[in-house]
Amino acid sequence: MKLTPFYTGLLSFLIGTFIADFIREQYIILFIFLAFPIFYFIKKPAKYLISSIIGFLCGSIFLFLSIPNLGNLQLVQATNNTNTQEISGYIQTFPKIKNDKISFEVNVKNETLLVSKFFKYSKNQEIKNLQYGDFIILSGKIEEPSNSENSNFDYKRFLAKDSIFTIMNNPQIKIDKNTEETNTLIKFWREVFSYRRAFEYNIQQKLPYPENEYALGITLGDESGIPKHIIQDFNDTGLRHLLALSGMNITIIILFLSSLFFFLPTPIRIIAITCSILIFVVLTGASSSVVRAGVMGVVGIIALHSGRKLEPLPILILALSGITLWNPFLLYSDISLQFSVLAVLGLLYIEPLFHKKKLNNSTKINFITTLKTVLTATISAQIAVLPLMIIFFEQVSLISPLTNVLIVPISTLAMILSFGIIIPFFGWIFMIFAYGLLHITIEIAELFAKIPYATVNTEN
Repeated sequence: MKLTPFYTGLLSFLIGTFIADFIREQYIILFIFLAFPIFYFIKKPAKYLISSIIGFLCGSIFLFLSIPNLGNLQLVQATNNTNTQEISGYIQTFPKIKNDKISFEVNVKNETLLVSKFFKYSKNQEIKNLQYGDFIILSGKIEEPSNSENSNFDYKRFLAKDSIFTIMNNPQIKIDKNTEETNTLIKFWREVFSYRRAFEYNIQQKLPYPENEYALGITLGDESGIPKHIIQDFNDTGLRHLLALSGMNITIIILFLSSLFFFLPTPIRIIAITCSILIFVVLTGASSSVVRAGVMGVVGIIALHSGRKLEPLPILILALSGITLWNPFLLYSDISLQFSVLAVLGLLYIEPLFHKKKLNNSTKINFITTLKTVLTATISAQIAVLPLMIIFFEQVSLISPLTNVLIVPISTLAMILSFGIIIPFFGWIFMIFAYGLLHITIEIAELFAKIPYATVNTEN
């Protein structure tokens, strides 16, 4: 489609933000990149050239103005003190437990501190029960995060995109039970996370291991308890995306919800699906990554069902522009966002090649139609994200198209059935079918991972 000057300017804004974050303070190189819109729109009307240049400059300037002055942050200043320090704050994220290690973010006077602690040999086992909103007193060393010498992953930049510039490892933790939280929003999320804990408990109690941990992975995006060999099998077979709450996965959820609510009129069906996704996002904690995945998922479903009435590319540009205005450092530093964007582009430009007739509002929605769309959408997204797979994971699964065709529908059904386990009286019915599908998924991944040369290493 042909973009208007407005959307051309927004696209250039995104490009300018991305490039500025990539090169940061190399201003000369930045202005060399400015030649891109000039040469690209040289033969087009002047309004395209002007909007492109303005958008590019606004994006780059916005990025530079958004870079925080670390010298003004109290926690960063505290890293100069190598002695043990005592600070207090409240937990602002859902605590994650992995391999006898708990990690969470603490809000310390509106600054964020990433805390992690091994609790296996700790005398204070109460820390395993820490919750969102708990006021705690920490005693330990405040440090700046550092990158591993054996990895190309920029850990410091990864944390910085979420305004995390300091960490504290293995501190002494004391829960301040005398401080009562009066913030309504914090009370709301404490209640939400209590439901999440109840859901996790039900899954872990009613399903055997490791199917229970896999169920938590595909429902809540929590892969912390999944055995390493299963995660490796999913890596080797190109199925790792199932364990992350990505825009692609949420798009697939929306597709299945469309078939589930096929009997409803279109407006009511849209409302039902939107409410379901909203509940899903809230239940998973509404972290920034999940919210972005939800936005990309909605754009993805528009790409699949819009027909000619609504062009999804401008909607994608608008959505990305909104995300960038909220946090300009995500475009370059958030890998999950990049995967979601490429997956949506795959739905826009690759998925239609599988259909003689594009899906639209008049297309009859049923389980077979949904299944076909899930398969073609999955393959299209896999093709689109292939460059990022090579760059970031340094491997390509040659059997990924086949395993995705086999497993994605099964895994999606398993995810939906897993949510049904908590239903009183009838939960055991969902449990039986969910367990069967979860077990089959793990077995298929293990079987295909054993195929020789199934994965090609692209490190060199």
